[in-house]
Amino acid sequence: MWQDEPQALEEEDLLRRESRNQKPLDINTADLEAWLSLPGASIDFIQAVLSYRRTHTFQSIYELQILPGADIQWLRLVRNRLSCKSDRADIGVQKREILYRIKPDLVGRKGFKTQGTEQGFLGKTVQQYWRYRDFRGALDWGLSVEQDAGESWRFGPDHVGFFLRIKARRILQTAVFGDYQLNLGQGLLTRNTRQVISGAIGDGLVNWNGILPVASANEYLFNRGLAVEYRLGNWHFISAWSHRKIDGRQQSDGRFTLYQSGLHRSAAERLHRKRLREQKGMQRIAFQRATVHVGVNMLYNSLQAGQETSGVSVDYKLQNNLCYSYGEALLKPQSRWEAVHGFLVSLQAFDLHWRLQGAGQEKQLEWVRSQLTLNFPYRSKQTLTLRWVQERTFTPSYRLSIPAENASFMLMAPLPRFTGLRGVFRLAYEDELRDKSGNGETLKHIDRHRWYRARLALLLAENDNTKLEYRLEWLQHRSAEQKQRAHLHYLQVKHKGERGQVFFRYTLFQTGDYDTRLYAYENDHLYVYAVPLFYGQGQRISIVLQSGYKRLSASLKWALNMLPEATEKGSGPDAYSGKYLHQLSLQLRYAW
Repeated sequence: MWQDEPQALEEEDLLRRESRNQKPLDINTADLEAWLSLPGASIDFIQAVLSYRRTHTFQSIYELQILPGADIQWLRLVRNRLSCKSDRADIGVQKREILYRIKPDLVGRKGFKTQGTEQGFLGKTVQQYWRYRDFRGALDWGLSVEQDAGESWRFGPDHVGFFLRIKARRILQTAVFGDYQLNLGQGLLTRNTRQVISGAIGDGLVNWNGILPVASANEYLFNRGLAVEYRLGNWHFISAWSHRKIDGRQQSDGRFTLYQSGLHRSAAERLHRKRLREQKGMQRIAFQRATVHVGVNMLYNSLQAGQETSGVSVDYKLQNNLCYSYGEALLKPQSRWEAVHGFLVSLQAFDLHWRLQGAGQEKQLEWVRSQLTLNFPYRSKQTLTLRWVQERTFTPSYRLSIPAENASFMLMAPLPRFTGLRGVFRLAYEDELRDKSGNGETLKHIDRHRWYRARLALLLAENDNTKLEYRLEWLQHRSAEQKQRAHLHYLQVKHKGERGQVFFRYTLFQTGDYDTRLYAYENDHLYVYAVPLFYGQGQRISIVLQSGYKRLSASLKWALNMLPEATEKGSGPDAYSGKYLHQLSLQLRYAW
């Protein structure tokens, strides 16, 4: 949505001319090195693109602007270097790949110390993952095997994934046998690929429509069976069938309880493994002409308690030079419904994204969520972002119709020039009403919780080989009962050499309670992103070494959490105690 380009500076004119002389980059297939070849590319935005492509396929280059960290001004400048063939090819340019990942559990969880009991773990303290992928023109396939730490090999691999995909060019577009992900419309029917982001951090995502084969360690977010995608002129069809076993049990009243931990380490956890059979039939019929796209989606699920419930939906997309509009309305059994509508507008002065989503039963509204994002060109290749989110949940089961409610507001912008610093600051406010009473109480007890957040990210030094970054995060949580504060200091050094690169990260954190916990989003091994949780008080050191020689590449990660005193974290068999928490993982990849 970058049709109206602002008056260009000399630097920007040079960038445009350079972009026109280069071969366009396919946003669905370009690897990390290709993205880094774009002048002024942000590594945070590139990581967001690569992460998004694991479960989605871009239908248009315009969808880039709704990813976290998108710089609208920069996207306008490099638009001529971008293309979107929408062929749903996977990341990477190699035709074959063998990947092995090993992660010993060095935490010392109680489950390993109580072996022989119902809650004790049955296997060794090592997590392992193998994967092979073969991409050859119109035919490709993949196989993966995974075993979590604590799971016993006596029962075989914990999870095995396989897919065989055929890609054609005429009527038949794609056919997948085995494991696959599927999205229809805006994702209201197919929850397995829907990305839900709450609070003042993320933006609503316009989902793709199609089939994506998977061979990963994810034991739940996939279908297993056959899926076919084909086209007849302006008509687009997707037909899919899935049959798989999932963890759970059937209650005495006929309802189902699902277990989605993905862990089968103890006798208690294995008790409900693969106990339920899930069968799904899915169909999409869509018509596209010029800038109008309308589709009808149907899904039948034998397990109504599953993530994906049977239903019928209608979705649409409209696009012109200034506006991109999308939406979907879903009707489920028992007169339950859900709907979403949004539009993106690109103007000379700003870009706007508004999204409204809600659900209910018959005429009763159960919850509604609205979101507004504004991007203002701040200066060359930088943007000022404002985001407002409000969600209200209505609870008709309670005697008084006092709703739960939460809202958030975020401001993110580059630092002013007069500071002499390179970086970005973010301010956020969140407000939530929590209902602490039970169904039987006449009067409700409503607590108001408020979060005040501030983040400062600085680029302290940068040259051809080394990059030094610092982040300061501050948080305050207020309620009627207490007031807690938290802060985090995060330092990252990245050095790139001839044979590889090294990441060194140091974190100093202090949080008051669970409501003031903080996170960090880190680039880990290839295809892997780490999200460490900081809760309590302590320090953390992390080192990642990445190197490659010809077709072989290796990545080693070591992390150490240091706490001032021995405390017990977690619960049940996952609980551990001590002052130090070591983590180690190794990944090897051979591609040719």
